[in-house]
Amino acid sequence: MKRGAAATHIAITGASSGIGAALALEFAKPGNSLSLYARRRARLDDVAHAARTSGAEVRCQEGDVQDAGHVKAWFCEVDDCKPVDLIIANAGIFDGHGGGSRLETPEESQRLVATNLLGSIYTAQAAMPRMMARRCGHIAFMSSLAARLPAADAPTYSATKAGLVAYAEGLREYLLDYGVCVSTILPGHIQTAQTAIHDGPVPMILSAQEAARRVHRDLLRHRAIIALPRTAALLVAASRLLPWRLRARANAGSRFTVRK
Repeated sequence: MKRGAAATHIAITGASSGIGAALALEFAKPGNSLSLYARRRARLDDVAHAARTSGAEVRCQEGDVQDAGHVKAWFCEVDDCKPVDLIIANAGIFDGHGGGSRLETPEESQRLVATNLLGSIYTAQAAMPRMMARRCGHIAFMSSLAARLPAADAPTYSATKAGLVAYAEGLREYLLDYGVCVSTILPGHIQTAQTAIHDGPVPMILSAQEAARRVHRDLLRHRAIIALPRTAALLVAASRLLPWRLRARANAGSRFTVRK
């Protein structure tokens, strides 16, 4: 996909629910092809049915992004059918400290890193060789505003999202000469399964549909950084200017626990 050209084949991981499903439906229209990948087949089939109703051609694959070989095989299969213009590495999970000073466990931290960070890297690595050979394409990573303002109550989650920001930044520069665009998406609170287990304030929360609408618009514009909502992103940027102890006091009203 050349800069300025509209994507007609969009691949999305973690497309069975939340913002991934909402993005699939935003891109669903006659003439577009969707390749959707997720762990939960029944939910994925529901999203596919809705997308087909809107006129899109849809292919589904059940799988886990922790399996690099399976992700690569899936991408190559759908790319053989029609070259993928845009791939959105959206699959992710949320976890953190629980109530009663219950800390994250090593197993929880391992799952977060394997899914959110490594799974997204595997997704990009599957797509890069073919996009580089064609000298066009677009890779988007679903990070979080927690990458810019790490959450005290979800440190590993924040670290995985910050790692994605760094990876995307390095990749953006590397792929510049190959004509491949890289976007980093940094949402704040979105009404999904994540906020359902988030016990605490969720200021400026957006519905998954509204978030997808804004992300869809900016992906079509090939924006490098897509942060939303804008007010939350500006507040996060401003908070980074504060000494860390003062920032911690300011964040006290936003503390939360994760329902296990």
